[in-house]
Amino acid sequence: MTRTIYLLLFFVLIAYSKTSFSQQYTINIPEVEYTELEDYYFVGQEVQCTARVYSYGLVDDLCAIFYEIFKDDFSAPVLSITPYGTAKFTVRGQGDNYVTENITTGSGYLSVKPVPLLPTYKAFTLGIFDNWCTSRNRPVALSLTLNEPGMYKFRAEIQKCSNSGTGILGQSFTSNGNEGCGEAGTSHADKAATSCSNPQALFSEDIIITVCDENQIAFIEGETEYCSGAELFLTYSIGNNDDGIDEFLLPEWVNVEIDMDAKIASLSGIIPDYDEENSTIEFDVKSISSYNPENCPGAVINQSITVLPSENSFENVEICEGNSYTFFGEEFSYAGDYQIIVENSYGCDDRYNLSLSVNPVYDNTLNIQVCENGSYEFAGENYTENTNITHIFTTVHGCDSVVNLNLEFVEQFETNLIESICEGESYFIGDEEFFEAGEYSYTFESINGCDSIVNLNLTVNPTNEITLNETINQGETFIINEEELTETGEYIFNFVNEFGCDSIVNLNLTVITKILSLETLENQISVYPNPTNSILYINIDERINSMIFISLTDISGKVIINNQKYSNNESIDLSSLKAGIYFLNIYKNTDRIATKLIMKE
Repeated sequence: MTRTIYLLLFFVLIAYSKTSFSQQYTINIPEVEYTELEDYYFVGQEVQCTARVYSYGLVDDLCAIFYEIFKDDFSAPVLSITPYGTAKFTVRGQGDNYVTENITTGSGYLSVKPVPLLPTYKAFTLGIFDNWCTSRNRPVALSLTLNEPGMYKFRAEIQKCSNSGTGILGQSFTSNGNEGCGEAGTSHADKAATSCSNPQALFSEDIIITVCDENQIAFIEGETEYCSGAELFLTYSIGNNDDGIDEFLLPEWVNVEIDMDAKIASLSGIIPDYDEENSTIEFDVKSISSYNPENCPGAVINQSITVLPSENSFENVEICEGNSYTFFGEEFSYAGDYQIIVENSYGCDDRYNLSLSVNPVYDNTLNIQVCENGSYEFAGENYTENTNITHIFTTVHGCDSVVNLNLEFVEQFETNLIESICEGESYFIGDEEFFEAGEYSYTFESINGCDSIVNLNLTVNPTNEITLNETINQGETFIINEEELTETGEYIFNFVNEFGCDSIVNLNLTVITKILSLETLENQISVYPNPTNSILYINIDERINSMIFISLTDISGKVIINNQKYSNNESIDLSSLKAGIYFLNIYKNTDRIATKLIMKE
């Protein structure tokens, strides 16, 4: 019945363990309190830790203490403690009898054998350790001696067991009346068992132990005073367990080299510039082992070096060409970077640097041409006529330069052009194109840079194109442009007109192979009225689909109408002709129809 009540109280108080802030404990949640550990221990050094058990009233239930030992990654306990060292715990048994038990496995139960005649117990009522319900003065002393560097974790877990156990030598204790312990004076019997059935975790606590290999470092040789720019040289011996120097403690300009065979650490680097206010540089040289945990102390030497005074100056100087500059008793006349080194009283080199620039001195002659009516400014003076003068300038570098000026004013030109082109042609002046008649003015830049004006009066002459319709009788010759034509056809001839421009003559020449009269055409073509005094008509039958041309001559052969194209029933005005006899020729293809025409008054 009592066990059931305690178990119920355990679950209830887990949920409400934070409701009373004045309490420093939680009923039915026992705990272990460890003494503080050092920040680190060395390999082979005994680690001692005392654990006190506070039952907080859980004094009649059987409990067990389960442990686990981890190394480095803490992901799983080690299988055995033997490869890493030894572990044991000691607890007072009965009276002045102390029981010491070795821990060999990486996890298991702390087992207690109170007296030699009793069996080993893995489970017991917490009253035998209790520091809450009664002061039994029975702390557990844990002792570990570890031979491998690393981070170790020892975890102790109080577990509640379901078995009841048996009495131990008839021992018991009297409660002091603290909360959960029963009334003051209540007697509680100690019980134990060789095993823990159905263990249920109640409380766990970890302790972390840092174990280090011991580091060593000792100064061997090296200077402690240096000139700026010199090479640092310091050497140290390091311990057998050391394989490095903590570079984070060193100045940035210091380099480290380790000789693992000789166990020597060497520091090198270029000594920085002298600083009067910080001429002494201090830093720690700490030997470390890469396999030691990070918080292991290492061995440290506080090293100091002194930077001796030295001067390092820079001087930039400009001189004019032909001059020189004296620098520490030496003359320099060529541009360049120079350095003079002088040893000072501290034995350090003072470096004096000279950067010398040689600026040019000029002697130039300027041949300048200026357009007439212009001007030229030189050395603050304005010149308008030919001049020869010498002037001395001071350059931006402060050097004298001579400039000889030869100034010449040159003529500007104006040209008048009268030109003609044929229709369709262009006239160019420079890159300007002109194709219409007119007067133009164009300005050029001459070879001397002055304006050259061209005035153009441009005439555009016509280009003629005419069409001639001519007929000849078979056997006759038509002569044009010294060319004799005897066949019907269309011809094109190019002539040069009076303006020298091309003229095109399109010649339609018809060679008449037949000469017909109107009577032979059976009224296909008729001319009326004949005689006439003004208007004449020519009627053409629809069966004739060829083109018709007409010519008219007087009795002397003078041509009145020459090969004029004619359309059917078109009126021909002859009112201007004098009365008389005329000859009318009608041309149809290569046929000529001839008839006499009488003009009356």
